[in-house]
Amino acid sequence: MQTFLPHLIASGSAHIVNTASIAGLYPGFSPPYDASKHAVVALTEGLHNAMTATGLPVGVSCLCPGWIRTKIAESTRNWPNDKAPLAPLDAASEVVMKHVRRAIDEGMQPAAVADQVVSAVRENRYWVFPNPEFLDVVIQRWHSIADHLDPAPSSEPIPGMPPRDQIITEVIAALSDGAS
Repeated sequence: MQTFLPHLIASGSAHIVNTASIAGLYPGFSPPYDASKHAVVALTEGLHNAMTATGLPVGVSCLCPGWIRTKIAESTRNWPNDKAPLAPLDAASEVVMKHVRRAIDEGMQPAAVADQVVSAVRENRYWVFPNPEFLDVVIQRWHSIADHLDPAPSSEPIPGMPPRDQIITEVIAALSDGAS
């Protein structure tokens, strides 16, 4: 943004779309991933507010997708060959990744997300939620924050994932199998 923003302002009309994730509003996927996505949301909101307050001709949108059919679960394919190999997933992570991969495989097509982004840019709309089914868990989280409640795992499953109890049972079984 530091590099391109001056050029976009000088162009007289532009729009920035930053991709966060629903994890930018609802943590629970993995702490490092969640933190980076929260940062994208905060950075994007700050930019939006700056552009709005100053009247500069740059629109800003924040894309917060859920499950999209991408290769995000295969991101290790980008690991440099000259670096030490990554450690294999532990049994618990492997159980969770099995469900994540399935959710991604059943997720929305990227082209459908692109259509929603184009609409948001045309409408100069900030929020882009391709997977509205995630909004209920986000809203539930914010209500608990407003009520000053301590963070707690949601009793509702994350959309696209099995119930938390099922995942916990599978993780315990996988850890038990690995111990024998």
